[in-house]
Amino acid sequence: MDVETGTPPAPRATKPGEVVAAVIRRHDVYLLGRRPEHKHHGGLWEFPGGKVHAGEDDLQAAQRELAEELDLEVASVGRVLFVAIDPGAAFEIRFVEVSVEGDPRALEHTEIRWARAEELAAMNLAPADARFVRDYLLRPGGPEPEQAPHRHRHDFVTCDRLRAAPPPNTLPPIAATTGEAAVNDLELEALRYPVGRLSVEPELTPEQRSRCIDEIAAMPARLRAAVEGLDQGQLDTPYRPGGWTVRQVVHHVPDSHLNSYVRFKLGATEEEPTIVTYEEARWAEELDGREGPVDVSLTLLEALHDRWVRWLRNVDEEGWQRAILHPELGRMSLEQLLQVYCWHSRHHVAHITRLRARMGWD
Repeated sequence: MDVETGTPPAPRATKPGEVVAAVIRRHDVYLLGRRPEHKHHGGLWEFPGGKVHAGEDDLQAAQRELAEELDLEVASVGRVLFVAIDPGAAFEIRFVEVSVEGDPRALEHTEIRWARAEELAAMNLAPADARFVRDYLLRPGGPEPEQAPHRHRHDFVTCDRLRAAPPPNTLPPIAATTGEAAVNDLELEALRYPVGRLSVEPELTPEQRSRCIDEIAAMPARLRAAVEGLDQGQLDTPYRPGGWTVRQVVHHVPDSHLNSYVRFKLGATEEEPTIVTYEEARWAEELDGREGPVDVSLTLLEALHDRWVRWLRNVDEEGWQRAILHPELGRMSLEQLLQVYCWHSRHHVAHITRLRARMGWD
């Protein structure tokens, strides 16, 4: 889905198990439906939506699903607010802002209702929906995003943390440096998190782990494709106002994933070792990060991921529960680390592909 509200996104390849959940808000209430008893999570409340079919983008999926479920016409889709893996099923659920026209009718749900954010906490929600409500809608400061990039010293997730999102600060909107008009807070949030914020489950099924490893395996080719054909000026364009250039993003990925590879190996061979963090922002400002040819990092990433993925595919059930100690985040199992870098692999590729789409470089 394109990050800019109302702009139809280009079709993309679809992986099995993708679900779009429509976050429909009118004034201060949200629309939910109760799932039929005979279905998965039967009797639980959910944000309406469904599977993304092959060849569909989020707009097309939302249009089809909401017409079938609620007799609603979708006017536009906006940001991806939150991404979660449905516990016990191989579904990645994207909670997406959706604007609709008309009044909903319960065509497939047993009932529907509008509820305030604080009322949702008392409802019997499906697991992923409950996480979205708890970790996004009801997080400190409310559902509005922070107003400026949150700076932190470690590289774990370049634009996010595993714990609750920090409260908003008071910095003003950042002026664009790429020829775009100045962006507001909501647009900046979408540019920073084009695939949504990270969500980490305590445990995964073997099928979910396999999908995460597949994402990591595919990342080098996707990153190379994302920068293919870009000239030097385009490579030196920030992916968002105040953000890294495309070149810096490319060089950051092997910086991060080299550290990740070492952390996985330490966790597998030592008893909950305390890892060493690094100053990712300062690394990005070093000469090789600011000016180096991207092909060097792309080649490095391909070799690194080849070896990393071969190892990941042979970790056993006991191995996934081994852990590292992060100085700021505490204990993390290798299974949780896997989810971080699965998300991270999609996150940075989307920074570049969304920039290309906005700038008309495709």
